[in-house]
Parts: sequence; C-alpha cells; structure tokens
Amino acid sequence: MGRILGIDFGNVRIGLAITDEQKRLALPIGIIRAGKDHKATAELICKEISRYKEIESVVIGLPLQLNGKEGEMALLVRAFSQVFQETSSLPVTFWDERLTSAQVERFLKDAGMNRKKRAEHSDEMAATTILQNYLESLKNRIS
Repeated sequence: MGRILGIDFGNVRIGLAITDEQKRLALPIGIIRAGKDHKATAELICKEISRYKEIESVVIGLPLQLNGKEGEMALLVRAFSQVFQETSSLPVTFWDERLTSAQVERFLKDAGMNRKKRAEHSDEMAATTILQNYLESLKNRIS
C-alpha cells in the first residue's frame, strides 16, 4: 500500500506531510525552504521525501480566493505542480485549501503556542490539514 504526500506550497517555505501506510492519518514531516526556481524546489522536495518508500501520489493545496476563483498564487501553485510532477513522476491532485491557514492558526493558538512557535509550525501543519481533509473526502466517497 502506498502513501500520499501533502504539500503546502509557498514562495519561501513549503510544508510537507505524508500519510501512514493505511492512508488513514496525515502526519507532518517538515518544512523546506523554496529553491531558486520551481525545478530546484521540486528537487529539494524529492530529496526530502526519498526516505519514504512507496509514495504513490501527491496532494497540493490550491489557494483559491473566497469566491472560488484562482488568483496569482493559485497559478503559481499550478506552475510549480507541473514541474514537480515532471521531476517526481508522481500524479498530482489539487485540494482547495481555502481557510486552511486560519484553521491551523486557530489550532496552534488553542494549543498554547506563541507567535514564533506558530510561525515555525504553520506550514507543515497546513500541509497536514490539507492532506487530512483530502483523506476525509476519500472516506466520505466510500461511505
């Protein structure tokens, strides 16, 4: 059984998460700094995830505007995902990540983290939330 990788793409930091082998739970695996271009960033991610066996697909958060339309950041994510898919040979699925950042911020605040700690963990937690929401949607389709 393969795993699914979750990516919260950003211009500076990229949050990463991965499922357990049964694809029931999303787990944070870290943050990487973006490379000088999409190709360099894709290579950095591939290097970071090389220790995980049997990754079968990728879910990338697509930052839609509140009205559901794609803005500049969504277009940037689509451009990156194309390069990442070519570099990794993994199929990519987009997941609407609207309000994910607010959800993560609220969770980390409720956990008692100060602003600095929240900033350190928000990207990997966003990737984890995106991936977990995707897993929940798969579960609901089966039910």
